[in-house]
Amino acid sequence: METFKKSIKTKFPFLIPIIKCVRAFIKSIYRLVQLIILPVKIRFNLPEKRPHKLIRFEVHLTDHCNLNCASCTHFSPLAEPSFVNIDTFRRDFIRMGKLFSHKCEWIHLLGGEPLLNPDVIELMKIARENFSDGDIQIVTNGILLPQQDEKFWRACHDNNIQVRMTLYPIKIDIDKIKKLAEDFDVDFNYYGPKTGRNEFTKMPLDLSGKGSAIMNFFMCWLGNRCMILREGKLFTCTTMPHVFLFNKAFNQNIPVTEADYIDIYSDITPKEILRRLAKHIPACSYCNIRKHKAKASRIKWQLSKRKISEWV
Repeated sequence: METFKKSIKTKFPFLIPIIKCVRAFIKSIYRLVQLIILPVKIRFNLPEKRPHKLIRFEVHLTDHCNLNCASCTHFSPLAEPSFVNIDTFRRDFIRMGKLFSHKCEWIHLLGGEPLLNPDVIELMKIARENFSDGDIQIVTNGILLPQQDEKFWRACHDNNIQVRMTLYPIKIDIDKIKKLAEDFDVDFNYYGPKTGRNEFTKMPLDLSGKGSAIMNFFMCWLGNRCMILREGKLFTCTTMPHVFLFNKAFNQNIPVTEADYIDIYSDITPKEILRRLAKHIPACSYCNIRKHKAKASRIKWQLSKRKISEWV
């Protein structure tokens, strides 16, 4: 596929804008159809989005970060240094592995910055031991990658852990990282745009909680896409499992109730988990998706100043 794309760009560059327009048109038609049938889905208590066939989820190895981007959807600039409890991590992965027959679409080990966790090698091993079938990626900003020793790279190779780096406008020795990955035969690539992330999309909160949970979820690109596993609970997006960081930093009280997550230790089937992850939760009313869709939500990448305006 990559070879085909390069061929189009070099031999038929005039087709690029046409292809983009066609893709945008098809996407718009699909969204319109989905919007039309949304009332039917609500009437019969069906998921607003299509459930995935295989489980996919993300896990914080740390909440804090060494970069701290403004408007981070994981609220990492607001976090005090903290690491995932390795016993909780192991217990949750054993449970998830059994639930989904050790198969996944993908798992992202991230944060925060996951390489800050001193147990990162053991955590990667636990993840692979319980999900033998599926992609497992450690997603990093790359700052600490050149410093990783042989044990890290061998662990990535031995456990088939892919390394994915988000390109930010900061100075990093990418050539050294690529050389290390090549030397240890580790699958390395970029997470997000290969040209770099010079912009961020602000995902503003609605502190009143008066938004439409259903419509917010339907229009949200995080819901049923970036699911989070945290301390035995599965969330449909990145916001609610980490909103406690926002509450603490700015003395707010956005509630997260039992209706906003799935208890993986409850009597529930894998099919029902996938179905529920594709449905809205009450806490969706605290997101301001209409504001997110506006052009003003596109902001130039910058470091956080820990101001509430970055998230509302």
